[in-house]
Order: sequence, then C-alpha cells, then structure tokens
Amino acid sequence: MGKEIYKKYLKQKKRYLVFLIFIIGVGVAISSLSPYVFGEIIDIISGQGKKEFKIWILFYAALLLMAQLFSILESLVGQWVVTSVENSMKSQLMNRIVRMKSQRAEEFAKGELLNRLEFDVEIVGDYYIDFVSSILMIGVNLVISIYFIFRISSRLSFVAILFFPLMYGINLVFQWKVRSLEREQKKINDKYYSFINSIFVFLNPIKSFGIQEYMGNEFNSFLAKRLHIEMKNVMTVSGISMIRSILGSVLNVMLLTMAGIFITRGEMTVGNLVTFNSYLDMLFQAVKKILELNLNRQGVLVSYERLKDLEKEKLETEQDGLEKLDAKIFKVQMKDVHFSYKPGKTVLNSLAFDISTPGLYSFAGENGSGKTTILKLLERFYKPDMGTILVNDKRIEEYRLGSLRDEIAYMEKEPFFIHGTVYINLRLGNEKADEEKIEEVCRLVGIHRDIMNMNQQYRTIIEEGGRNLSSGQKQKLGLARVFLKENTSLYLLDEVTSDLDGEAEKNIADILEKVAETAIVINVSHKKELLKRSKDIFVIEDGHIADKGTHAELLKKSKLYQKLYGLEDNILKSK
Repeated sequence: MGKEIYKKYLKQKKRYLVFLIFIIGVGVAISSLSPYVFGEIIDIISGQGKKEFKIWILFYAALLLMAQLFSILESLVGQWVVTSVENSMKSQLMNRIVRMKSQRAEEFAKGELLNRLEFDVEIVGDYYIDFVSSILMIGVNLVISIYFIFRISSRLSFVAILFFPLMYGINLVFQWKVRSLEREQKKINDKYYSFINSIFVFLNPIKSFGIQEYMGNEFNSFLAKRLHIEMKNVMTVSGISMIRSILGSVLNVMLLTMAGIFITRGEMTVGNLVTFNSYLDMLFQAVKKILELNLNRQGVLVSYERLKDLEKEKLETEQDGLEKLDAKIFKVQMKDVHFSYKPGKTVLNSLAFDISTPGLYSFAGENGSGKTTILKLLERFYKPDMGTILVNDKRIEEYRLGSLRDEIAYMEKEPFFIHGTVYINLRLGNEKADEEKIEEVCRLVGIHRDIMNMNQQYRTIIEEGGRNLSSGQKQKLGLARVFLKENTSLYLLDEVTSDLDGEAEKNIADILEKVAETAIVINVSHKKELLKRSKDIFVIEDGHIADKGTHAELLKKSKLYQKLYGLEDNILKSK
C-alpha cells in the first residue's frame, strides 16, 4: 500500500517532501539539544556558577527561539504539501468518477461517493504525509534520546526499555477492533451523507407532503447511530490509552524510586535526573508516534480499500470501440433489445425500431415504459443486456465514444446548470460559440428577452442547478445549448417542452421541424404539439413497440395511444 501511494501521489512532490523533511530534521535536532542544555543549567545553578550560567541561558534561549521558528516553517510547508497531495488524489479520483460507467455509478449512493472523495482521500493523504514527515523525527529522537539516557544511567534505561514491548503488544491486541469499528463507521457515514443530500435536493417535496417531522426523526436516528459508533471508537481508543497510561505510571514510579536511591548515594545529580526524564519523555514521544501510526493505519487501510474499489471500476472509455464515426448519423436501429436496471426488473423487452431518414420521431407510452431508457442507450450511458443497437448499419459499440457523442445532442427533462454566467452555461455545448451566435440562438428559442431583463444580462450568474431560473427558462436555455452544439446529426430530447406554455411550445416545435429536415430528432413527450408534427410515433407497451404511425393514424388504430391522451371518447363521438 505504502509504495503504491508514494508512486501515484507523493513522488511528484518529492522535492517539497525532501525540503519538509530537512526542516523537520533541523527542528528536531535543535529541540533535542534543549533537555541537555536545561540539565546543565540546573547543575550550574546548584553549583552557583554565575559566569557559565549567563552563557548557557543565552544559548538555551537561542535554541528555544530557533525551535519555534522551525516549527512555524514546518507547519506552513507541511500544510502546503498535505493539501497539494490531497488535491492531486481528489483530482484523479474525480476524473475516474465522472468517467465511470453510468449504470455502475448510479449504484453508489451520492453520499457514499462524496464520503470517499472527501474524507477517505483526506484520511489517506494526511496519514502518509504524517508518516513520511515523522520518519526523521522518530529516527532522530530515538537515536539522541537513547544515547543520552544510557549515557546518564544504563540501569534506569534498561528498566524503561523493558516496558516498550508491552506497549506495542497492546496495539497488536486491539488493532483488529479498531479496523472493524472504522469499517462500521464508514458504512454509517455513507448512508448519513446520502440522507442529508436527499433532504437538500427534495426540500420542497418534503414540505409539500408535510413529512418534516418524519425526516427529522430519521435524521435523529442517523445521529444516534453515529453517536453510538463514535462512542465505541472512543471507548476502544480510551481503553488503549488507559492501559498505556497505567504502564507509564508504573514505570515513572519505578524510575523515580531508583533515581532517588542513586541521588542519595551520590551516583546521580538532580540535573542528571531532569535531563534523563526529558530524554526519556522524548523517547516515549517517538515510541508513542510509532504506536499511533500503527493504530491509525487500521483506519487508513479501510479508507484505502474504498478508494481502491473506485479505482477498479471500469471507465466508459475502457469499452471504447476502434471505429471513428466521421460521418453524419443517417440511420438508427434497435433489434431485439432487452434491458433492465436491476436483475428481474425488465424495462425493455424485445424492443425494435428502424429510423433511416431525417425527421422528427417520437416515443410515447406510460410512465416507466422505457422511453427515456432508449435515449440513454443511444447515448451509450448503458449497454443492453441483449440485442443490437446499430448506427449507420454498424454496432454502436464499435464506435469511439467521443466521436459518437460528438454527433449527438442530448437533453434531459431537467437541464443541468453550473454556477457561472449565462454565457458560460451556454458554451458548455460549444466552447467556441461567440456572443453574437449565442444571442441569435437565444432569440430563436425565445429566452433572449428574459436574459436582457436580468441584472447583468448574459453575464448574470446562474446559481447551481439553476435555482434562480423558472422551469420554463431552464428548458429554453437547455434547448439553446443543444442548438449551439455544432455538427449534430442526432438529437435526443426527453420531455424538453414539458414546462413551456402553448406559445413557447409551438415556437420550439417549429424550430425542431426545421432541424428535422436535415437531422434525426428523437423526442420523448406526453404533450401533443410535438406528437402531431412527428413523422412517426412509436408507442411503447411492456418494454416493446406496440404500435407505430403518425398522430392521426394512431388515434384511429391504437387503443393505448387514445387512452394516453384521453381521446377515446372523442373518437367514438366523431364516428
């Protein structure tokens, strides 16, 4: 684990790590001299050596000042290195998450991904920087402290060192417990952060259904579970610390008793005792740090396993085809396609259709019939369980993913927006689009006037998720972004006029009819305006195409289509 972490994240910061270790080394060396100087000063005071006292006290003051300066420098450099390494880890992990297969990514709770990206990365990053930067401190402290304590009293030193194996044995006994509790805590935190995320996303529905109290009780339940596991952790760590403290107290009493005897016999001075205790404390700090790193490693192992799990996830590009789609999409087919999000819950069942000419095509059916899934399969967010999807008479898997999506413009019912200006959000579809082109398209979809009435017009900040926009404005801006995308030959539109009023819907329908003269436009809609203008409508029932035809044809022959749009009675009356 350690070598892999170093190669992947720490090696690129090697120069800064060396500089940090150098600072730590000098600081530790300076601090290590302080106990010796302090002991000498005490003996000088006892012997009333005034002249030597002034020199030694100035030297001691200089050591303390230098130790403080190097401590501050160590903190600054150390924090920069830690943050830089963590940022590098987070960047690499986020790049994998956004390229992960969509179907697999959706199996993770959103809070779980956040927990791994933020907290697991920080735990691993902090631990390894702490480990690397502590090596020199531990080494120097061990060498210097052991040298001085044996120099002062080998008998006291042997007694002290006999306790170290006992302290390490405590770690060995409890480390499995620490790791087990860490895993349990991670699982609870994943669910906790996912629950919080769901509250923030669905705050209005929660109010609408009047379930604030229920959600509050659920939240309190999570807090209670987290408190329970936190207390188990604290009890375990406190138990380890208590046993260590008891051993340390026993050792201190033994050493003080022995030292008292030696001093009364004239075999040690008071200064020797002070110096011995100071260096013994330094030795204990080094040993304590080793034990602390060993114990913390149990939690780090859990976090590292979770990061490794994400790194093992296959990326979309790992199933990329070799063929570059260097022509316009002129034909789209599905043959006997089966698909399910979860085993045993079929969404598409032997679905088949053939679109081989430009035009506006629509899919109609009840909610959950699989209409949106068809669009996602064409975008290659998912792969069918069985069957074949063909684009330009070639299997869709044969194409490079990037070249395929370059030819496709996809818009969900709820367009996404990032925190940024109107210009920035619209250029997500085409980063090269100039201001003139953007404003032209916005006039076309009927959103230009709304933008001009905003405080900063096209430089107005759109808040995350488009919170400061109406649902209709979101859809118009989403459509503008779609139409700004260049070289598009296949449009996949999912309920893109659902929040538009009649006049705005007719305007968008006019635009799409014009676009459909040279491109394939596949539309999912429950609204009649686009259905009436569709070249063909595919009616889906039980995961397959139950009927096909124009709006007028389906009103005459399809009971399901009539039922969907409440037209059955009108048809009967007209006969």
